[in-house]
Amino acid sequence: MKKLMAFIILYSFLWILCTFVILCSSTQAQWYKPYGSYQWEDAQVQRLTYDHFWNWMVGLDIDDNDKLYLFYTEMSVWDSVGHVYRNKLLFMTKESGGEWSQPEVIDTSRKIVYSRSSAVIGVDPKSHVIHIVYSSYPRYNDTLYYTNSNLPDWEFVKIDSLGPEQYQKYFSLAMAFDTLGNVHLVWNVEFSSIGYSWYKVMYANNSTGEWIKQQISPPIWLGYGGSGPSYLAVQKNGTAHIVYNGDVGSDLGFYVRNDSLNSQNWTTDTVPKPSRLLYAYWVEPIAIDTSDKVHLLTEGCIEEDCVWPGMTRTFYYYKQAEDTLWQGPETLPDTTFGARLRIDQLLTDEEGIPYASYFFSSNEVYFTDRRQGVWQKPYRLVGWNGVVGEQLWAEDFRFVLDSQGRGWGAFEGGYLDFMGCVDSIEIFSLTSCSSVQDTLEDQKILNFSLFQNYPNPFNSSTIISYETKKAEKITLKIYDILGREVRQLVNTSQRPGPYKVIWDGKDNNGKEVASGIYFYQLRGGNYKENRKLVLIK
Repeated sequence: MKKLMAFIILYSFLWILCTFVILCSSTQAQWYKPYGSYQWEDAQVQRLTYDHFWNWMVGLDIDDNDKLYLFYTEMSVWDSVGHVYRNKLLFMTKESGGEWSQPEVIDTSRKIVYSRSSAVIGVDPKSHVIHIVYSSYPRYNDTLYYTNSNLPDWEFVKIDSLGPEQYQKYFSLAMAFDTLGNVHLVWNVEFSSIGYSWYKVMYANNSTGEWIKQQISPPIWLGYGGSGPSYLAVQKNGTAHIVYNGDVGSDLGFYVRNDSLNSQNWTTDTVPKPSRLLYAYWVEPIAIDTSDKVHLLTEGCIEEDCVWPGMTRTFYYYKQAEDTLWQGPETLPDTTFGARLRIDQLLTDEEGIPYASYFFSSNEVYFTDRRQGVWQKPYRLVGWNGVVGEQLWAEDFRFVLDSQGRGWGAFEGGYLDFMGCVDSIEIFSLTSCSSVQDTLEDQKILNFSLFQNYPNPFNSSTIISYETKKAEKITLKIYDILGREVRQLVNTSQRPGPYKVIWDGKDNNGKEVASGIYFYQLRGGNYKENRKLVLIK
């Protein structure tokens, strides 16, 4: 008995000591800086909210002036059956080279539903107008509302409503813009019929001044489950491209597009599939690059990997060729990280290079790109220590690319209290502190200017121009995407004035370099600026 009591006392002491050590730890949220990653060079995690509410990401966007727009909702109401709703939508902005603004409230007269899939927000990159669509909860998210930043006091107008004859709700809203200034929307409508759940896919745009709605799918059987997301991308002329999943348990996805803006002539095909036999297959995000080429990701698993504990997923990439036929599939490497892995976003840059972010079941974010002509091994971008009292996850990560190709991200981070319960969910940003635009203040002080090379892309040679208004030692170097020096073009003291340097596409040894993306860097005193160039042979 004495030995047992001694063991209990010792065990209790060790448990208290361990708890004290954990709670007194001062480690912070982890950002795993990827080697050679230009997109996230010098990025830092910054906590943006301190209100100790449950804050949820709604969207992150960027305009053509590299101004950032971040939107989130704040929990405010619980209903009688335990659903969480919000009637407060907030946003903050970050000018290029500036700091995040204080949150501004868009107070809606109707409650915003808890689900992330019940609201979508976008910023027209040309006009900089903010557009918001969300489904409300007077009964059960059965009304769709729209507003934009040009309307007085964010006045919301009803654009669609569901009938009372059967259980119905909106799900999976998506928004995109064409270069004509039109807003395009896609959403799912889930409903019950003959004892089962179903859904249909709807499309609308506001090109005529009113929202023209079209149903673009037949009813799709869900059994007793819910629908997955439908994805939207729009070409410059307003042609819409949409992908959505087929019946639950099937291995089919569907790709739908119309032939022009407001056309009701929709073409439907099955989404391309790999040749290997798959037990389940789903669509992932679709994107359109600056050349109007379509990029698509899909997800599949074989039978033994579709169930617990494996839950392993493989992701596939397709791109449309000139004849609109799909090229692929290309398997994304090392995507078998574990359960509940998903791809959150697919974006393309000004050169048409795709980028994707992953969410892993250990609450970590991974990032990858196809800059070298093939998809690279995903690297961990944001993760947490898992210590009680600290951030425990990086949920709903969103990212954008600025005009220089730099990455800017935002996400939710959760905190647990002493009892292990969620205390608050805060909003964080992952932003670069030394992007090209952030060096503008230094540029004004030090009187240096670095200009975009011409031509770009180039074949045999290109001209790099810069200007200095003070005498200084100047270096101008070319680097590859891994940060390795390729060519030193200037390394001398120079008088004030404009300068032009020609790079002939050769390295320091006089050998021609391969086609691809390179960076040129100008240094003078404490001034440093980078720009991107593309060599095509």
